[in-house]
Amino acid sequence: MDGERVSRAWLAEFFRLRGKVFVDQDIIKETLLKMSTWSPEAYQPIKSLEELFGIDLANKGDKFKLEDIDFGAEEEKEPLTPIDVGGKVESHFENPKDDKFPHVFMMHNNGPRHASVHLCGTFNNWQTRHTMNFDNYTSQWFITLHLTRGKYLYKYVVDGKNWVVNE
Repeated sequence: MDGERVSRAWLAEFFRLRGKVFVDQDIIKETLLKMSTWSPEAYQPIKSLEELFGIDLANKGDKFKLEDIDFGAEEEKEPLTPIDVGGKVESHFENPKDDKFPHVFMMHNNGPRHASVHLCGTFNNWQTRHTMNFDNYTSQWFITLHLTRGKYLYKYVVDGKNWVVNE
């Protein structure tokens, strides 16, 4: 391999590692020789509709109308009727069937770090162990569960065998 080719490869890698773009001047010169020269007389402005929709208005003449463009939306066949509840539209957030609210459970990790911590409680009859996440910044395990309002008993299962009550 010749030294010039290796030097260009090293230079390109150096620029890539620095987040820069390596531009080879020889390639630019070759490309410029292949291109024709630009003149203001050759410039023809393009209208925004032509650019957006890729159409040539100059060749279409008077045949083209803005209504001919398919914007992707269709007119509604039937008017939408809102679900009327007492004279107002009820949103999903106000739906009384969906009465679950987010609750964050946190276990502080003052001692040695545990391999895993799970949450188990009366909110699901002690059947499911929910895996908790560890936050290195605050040194605590946490999880957010969406539960109905009420009082629940819960324990943490540390390393799959030790059941711990939160103080």
